[in-house]
Amino acid sequence: MPNKPPTANEADAKPAAIQTAPPDKLQTERDSYKHLYWRARWRNPNTGLAAACLRKHPLCADPFKTGCHQPSTVADHIEDHHGNESLFFCFTNLQGLCESCHNRKTGKSHSRDGRNITPSFSALDSNGRIQGNG
Repeated sequence: MPNKPPTANEADAKPAAIQTAPPDKLQTERDSYKHLYWRARWRNPNTGLAAACLRKHPLCADPFKTGCHQPSTVADHIEDHHGNESLFFCFTNLQGLCESCHNRKTGKSHSRDGRNITPSFSALDSNGRIQGNG
Protein backbone atom coordinates (compact mmCIF):
# COMPACT_ATOMS: atom_id res chain seq x y z
CA MET A 1 0.00 0.00 0.00
CA PRO A 2 1.55 3.37 -1.01
CA ASN A 3 2.49 5.88 1.65
CA LYS A 4 0.73 9.20 1.62
CA PRO A 5 2.91 12.15 0.47
CA PRO A 6 4.33 14.34 3.22
CA THR A 7 2.59 17.55 4.07
CA ALA A 8 4.33 20.87 3.39
CA ASN A 9 5.46 21.20 7.03
CA GLU A 10 6.81 17.63 7.12
CA ALA A 11 8.71 18.07 3.84
CA ASP A 12 10.38 21.28 5.01
CA ALA A 13 11.39 20.00 8.42
CA LYS A 14 14.79 18.37 8.82
CA PRO A 15 15.45 15.72 11.42
CA ALA A 16 17.02 17.23 14.53
CA ALA A 17 20.36 15.54 13.84
CA ILE A 18 20.62 17.12 10.37
CA GLN A 19 19.57 20.66 11.26
CA THR A 20 22.47 23.04 11.04
CA ALA A 21 23.16 26.22 12.93
CA PRO A 22 23.16 29.42 10.90
CA PRO A 23 26.66 30.29 9.71
CA ASP A 24 28.37 32.85 11.87
CA LYS A 25 29.35 36.18 10.33
CA LEU A 26 33.10 35.51 10.46
CA GLN A 27 32.83 32.13 8.71
CA THR A 28 30.58 33.62 6.02
CA GLU A 29 33.11 36.41 5.43
CA ARG A 30 35.99 33.90 5.12
CA ASP A 31 34.00 31.77 2.69
CA SER A 32 33.48 34.83 0.49
CA TYR A 33 37.23 35.14 -0.23
CA LYS A 34 38.52 31.56 0.01
CA HIS A 35 38.67 31.47 -3.80
CA LEU A 36 41.57 33.96 -3.77
CA TYR A 37 43.85 31.30 -2.29
CA TRP A 38 43.20 29.05 -5.31
CA ARG A 39 44.24 31.58 -7.95
CA ALA A 40 47.43 30.86 -9.90
CA ARG A 41 48.66 34.33 -8.99
CA TRP A 42 48.80 33.10 -5.38
CA ARG A 43 49.46 29.33 -5.69
CA ASN A 44 51.80 28.86 -8.65
CA PRO A 45 55.03 27.34 -7.28
CA ASN A 46 57.20 29.26 -9.76
CA THR A 47 55.49 32.62 -10.16
CA GLY A 48 52.92 32.78 -7.35
CA LEU A 49 53.10 35.31 -4.52
CA ALA A 50 53.07 32.66 -1.77
CA ALA A 51 56.16 30.93 -3.18
CA ALA A 52 57.90 34.26 -3.82
CA CYS A 53 57.24 35.30 -0.21
CA LEU A 54 58.77 32.07 1.12
CA ARG A 55 61.81 32.50 -1.13
CA LYS A 56 62.33 36.07 0.07
CA HIS A 57 61.66 35.23 3.75
CA PRO A 58 63.08 31.72 4.29
CA LEU A 59 62.97 31.99 8.11
CA CYS A 60 59.95 32.66 10.31
CA ALA A 61 59.34 36.37 10.90
CA ASP A 62 58.71 35.48 14.59
CA PRO A 63 55.64 37.71 15.15
CA PHE A 64 55.62 36.98 18.91
CA LYS A 65 59.36 37.70 19.37
CA THR A 66 59.88 34.33 21.02
CA GLY A 67 63.18 33.58 19.30
CA CYS A 68 61.67 31.32 16.63
CA HIS A 69 64.20 30.46 13.91
CA GLN A 70 62.20 27.79 12.09
CA PRO A 71 61.99 27.75 8.29
CA SER A 72 58.96 29.65 7.04
CA THR A 73 56.36 27.39 5.49
CA VAL A 74 53.35 29.73 5.27
CA ALA A 75 52.98 33.03 3.44
CA ASP A 76 51.01 35.13 5.92
CA HIS A 77 49.15 38.40 5.39
CA ILE A 78 50.48 40.91 7.91
CA GLU A 79 47.28 42.94 7.78
CA ASP A 80 44.05 40.96 7.36
CA HIS A 81 42.75 41.55 3.85
CA HIS A 82 39.07 40.62 4.49
CA GLY A 83 38.68 39.83 0.77
CA ASN A 84 40.23 43.07 -0.49
CA GLU A 85 42.09 41.81 -3.57
CA SER A 86 44.53 44.72 -3.62
CA LEU A 87 45.61 43.96 -0.06
CA PHE A 88 45.51 40.19 -0.66
CA PHE A 89 47.93 40.41 -3.62
CA CYS A 90 50.16 43.15 -2.11
CA PHE A 91 53.63 41.61 -1.75
CA THR A 92 54.66 44.05 0.99
CA ASN A 93 51.73 42.79 3.09
CA LEU A 94 53.24 39.29 3.23
CA GLN A 95 55.62 37.66 5.67
CA GLY A 96 56.96 34.15 5.96
CA LEU A 97 55.97 32.27 9.12
CA CYS A 98 56.49 28.75 10.38
CA GLU A 99 53.27 26.77 10.73
CA SER A 100 53.26 27.04 14.52
CA CYS A 101 53.57 30.85 14.58
CA HIS A 102 51.03 31.18 11.76
CA ASN A 103 48.49 29.06 13.65
CA ARG A 104 48.97 31.14 16.80
CA LYS A 105 48.69 34.43 14.90
CA THR A 106 45.71 33.32 12.83
CA GLY A 107 43.90 31.87 15.82
CA LYS A 108 44.40 35.13 17.68
CA SER A 109 43.21 37.38 14.86
CA HIS A 110 40.41 35.10 13.61
CA SER A 111 38.74 34.18 16.87
CA ARG A 112 34.96 34.26 16.65
CA ASP A 113 34.28 36.85 19.31
CA GLY A 114 37.46 38.91 19.17
CA ARG A 115 39.03 37.21 22.18
CA ASN A 116 42.35 35.44 21.96
CA ILE A 117 41.57 31.73 21.64
CA THR A 118 45.22 30.76 21.81
CA PRO A 119 47.10 30.03 25.03
CA SER A 120 48.75 32.83 26.94
CA PHE A 121 52.29 33.46 25.77
CA SER A 122 53.42 34.79 29.13
CA ALA A 123 54.25 31.19 30.08
CA LEU A 124 56.90 30.96 27.34
CA ASP A 125 60.59 30.96 28.13
CA SER A 126 63.16 32.99 26.19
CA ASN A 127 63.35 30.23 23.54
CA GLY A 128 59.59 30.28 22.94
CA ARG A 129 58.96 27.00 24.75
CA ILE A 130 56.25 26.54 27.33
CA GLN A 131 57.72 26.80 30.82
CA GLY A 132 57.09 23.76 32.98
CA ASN A 133 57.58 22.49 36.48
CA GLY A 134 60.40 20.13 35.71
